[in-house]
Amino acid sequence: MLDTFAMAQLLKGDYRKTFEQIALYGDMSEIPEQFTEDRILNIYDLLVEAQENGKPVEKIIGPDLKQFCEEYFSPDEKGFWTKEIFKRIFRVCVIMLVVLLIDYAGYYAKDGTVSLQSASITGSPLLVGTLVAGAMLIIGRIMREKLMFRNSKVKPILYYIVMLLIFVLGIGFGTVWADKIGIEIGMLPVLLICGGYCVVYLLVTLLGRYQRFGNFKDPEKPSREEKAEKKAFGQEISLRAEMINSAKEMEKRYRKLKRKNEKKGKPEYTMEDFTKLINKETNLKGYKAVFIAVPTIASMWVLFSVAADENIRLAVFVAGVFAVIMFFAWRFIWNVCKEVFVAQRMVIEECESRGIDIAEYVLQMEKSE
Repeated sequence: MLDTFAMAQLLKGDYRKTFEQIALYGDMSEIPEQFTEDRILNIYDLLVEAQENGKPVEKIIGPDLKQFCEEYFSPDEKGFWTKEIFKRIFRVCVIMLVVLLIDYAGYYAKDGTVSLQSASITGSPLLVGTLVAGAMLIIGRIMREKLMFRNSKVKPILYYIVMLLIFVLGIGFGTVWADKIGIEIGMLPVLLICGGYCVVYLLVTLLGRYQRFGNFKDPEKPSREEKAEKKAFGQEISLRAEMINSAKEMEKRYRKLKRKNEKKGKPEYTMEDFTKLINKETNLKGYKAVFIAVPTIASMWVLFSVAADENIRLAVFVAGVFAVIMFFAWRFIWNVCKEVFVAQRMVIEECESRGIDIAEYVLQMEKSE
């Protein structure tokens, strides 16, 4: 997924404002992520080139930004939306199958004798999820069509906050409301319907590809080289944006440490002292396994200890599922921290190569913006 916030930070003035609105329009549209990302990457390259050459934004997008967005993010392929609807139903069915399997494994871990014929699932979450998703689509469309081009306050961050609030409040209140309804659905019929749809969808899709292209490969799927190129581009943009943010925070910290030494009557705090501090804090060698494993194991053990008294098999199952979730969560946190530390070290290296302190680095950076 593209980090459009980081990309926007590397643009200035009207170029940045225009890119933010175009990227936001793309994010709010119901078109597939791959299509959106390709369009956003293309317009980003055009705006970067225009910024470097001093070319006005209007030369790229024309006089009407809304019209440009509507045409730019409109797929030309015949039958595009029909295929997209079937594809999205397929994805929902796959998610349902995974949830059903986990749910059934929980039943089996608890009782050990539950059959698919007698197992059931609560239908309330399906109803709540459908209603919340519908509300998000409607509100997103209203913001896209009625507000974002009329009101400059509709920023990307505002949109994501509104969507997050709708999701959290909708799920929260919807769950309380749904518990009172108590809808129970047989697990086997849902499993057969979702599984049957997935099988039929895959067969039709694969046969259609073979008939058109002579093989079963997805022509829209990016190659390994394209994925690697996009990943490298995203990492570079994210790192450059993080260097800007880190430099500003580091400059504040540097000034604070200087004032602290002055108040205590200690020798002047120098850039050399600050460099040693940053290099020490950002030395990550050997910490990755500990950073991820310790909180994962600790949280899993706590959960297991709480549930073990009631049902040992269920406790093992729940703790195992929770451990997998925590592992990926902490690995994500590690990658975020690593990116920040790498950015800080690169800022320090640039300061050393230029022979300036962090305050002068930020001053030069702000002048160039």
